[in-house]
Amino acid sequence: MLMAQIREYRPEDAASVEECFVVLQNHERSVEPLRARGEVVLKPYLEFMFKRVAERGGGVFVAEAEGKVVGFVCLWLRNPEDELMNEPGEYAHISDLVVMPEYRGRRLGSELLRAAEDYARAHGATRLKIGVLARNEGARRLYENLGFEELAVFLTKELEPKQGEPAA
Repeated sequence: MLMAQIREYRPEDAASVEECFVVLQNHERSVEPLRARGEVVLKPYLEFMFKRVAERGGGVFVAEAEGKVVGFVCLWLRNPEDELMNEPGEYAHISDLVVMPEYRGRRLGSELLRAAEDYARAHGATRLKIGVLARNEGARRLYENLGFEELAVFLTKELEPKQGEPAA
């Protein structure tokens, strides 16, 4: 059985978290081709992710196994509800969750989510949200098995240019 530890992110984890993020982004790109390559958005996205943690509270937790970081989850605590459409309030949001492919199927994703949920609950959150690409069936199953329910569904349609008009 794999012995893994879930712990808070440390600065020395940066290179491993970057590698995990690239794997996550490129996996999402395989499901949704409009996603940018992980290598392209790595630096600006992680800068944004950590800035959001600092602004809204929360944290990054890593899964460490066999002496290395093999996954992470990022949680933002104080996210305002859409004030035009929803009752006023805040929710905790999981922005990213990834486990390296060779470590999947070993409950590390569940353990990372549980750490984020426990942290959110301990800091007063009463609602936790996570986004998932519609075609990312493995992630959807994991989230649903852990009690997440669909809240909204966004649909998309590619439009062909009219006959005789060049594509934009």
